[in-house]
Parts: sequence; structure tokens; C-alpha cells
Amino acid sequence: MLRTPSLPSALSFFAGVLRGDVEHETDTAADLVWPRGARVRLETSADGVPGVDRLEVIGLDTERTVIGTRFVPVSA
Repeated sequence: MLRTPSLPSALSFFAGVLRGDVEHETDTAADLVWPRGARVRLETSADGVPGVDRLEVIGLDTERTVIGTRFVPVSA
């Protein structure tokens, strides 16, 4: 999940430039997908600081933090 201070700007980049398809969108978040299975979730950052918030990993058993990045388990 990526934090962004401006959802419209982030969508312009990920959907426009990188040609991702918006799968779901609200006022504060959007999920984008690509044909080969890549996906990213964009969320508006309350503090305005952009960056990686967490990486969601299928098959991971517990949440871990590695070099400041959270890896969070999700089910398939």
C-alpha cells in the first residue's frame, strides 16, 4: 500500500502513465491492477507524507518489519 498526499495525482501516474486499471475507488483510496496480476493500493495520507506503508504478502504467517517496511499477511 502506498500513501499519497494527492490521490488524483497518484491515479494520474499509476493509471495514466503506467496504464493500471482502476479496480475500485473511493474518495480516499484506489486499487489498481495490471493484466499479469500486479496490483497496488493507493491511500490518501493524513499526514501528507508519501511512501510505502506496507507490503501485503500471500502465505506470510505473521506481520514482520524489515528495514522499516511492514510485511503484512493476507489470504489469497
